[in-house]
Amino acid sequence: MRAPRPKGKPRRDRPPLRSGTIEVGEFQSLAHERLLGRLTMKWALVENALQLLIWELLNLSTSDGRIVTARLDALALVEMFRVLALRHFKPEFLQGVLDLLTDVQDCRDDRNALVHGTWTTVPAGEELGLPQRVAAVMSLRPKGDPGRVMIETFPLRRMHAIVSDAEECRARLIALAEQLRASRDKLLQQHPPD
Repeated sequence: MRAPRPKGKPRRDRPPLRSGTIEVGEFQSLAHERLLGRLTMKWALVENALQLLIWELLNLSTSDGRIVTARLDALALVEMFRVLALRHFKPEFLQGVLDLLTDVQDCRDDRNALVHGTWTTVPAGEELGLPQRVAAVMSLRPKGDPGRVMIETFPLRRMHAIVSDAEECRARLIALAEQLRASRDKLLQQHPPD
């Protein structure tokens, strides 16, 4: 069962998912491979920034923070931070935090499709609306029909945008951690002891 996404802004629109039978070709694109490697490296930094943000919110040392988050994947980190944010952030700052988490989840969905999907190329053709042969990924996207393999195209422009999204998410997570470090009392509300 998929964890509920945080409330906040709606998730961004993606190009339509395609299904059906089409001719696929062997994938050959060094540029795509390099961008996939770059995305993998950037995503590791996003996960690290999520961990640091949780440690900062909970006011944990690095040693204690590692104990709390070491074995958590990105989905668990996002969900943990979402629950903590709902509990601790003042209402006037909460929406921005939830919007950031929505962006992180969108980035995670793209990253997972690219890293875990099967890369191929699809031919040009009117039925697909493609003017030229293009790189594509076959995957089971959560928003697709259950059990159906979907094909999404990933031209270089889209790949660059996804890498840029990961970089932006990381920068925003780090900026929020720095804001917390600098002015906890401004961002967080006080809770009575449980």
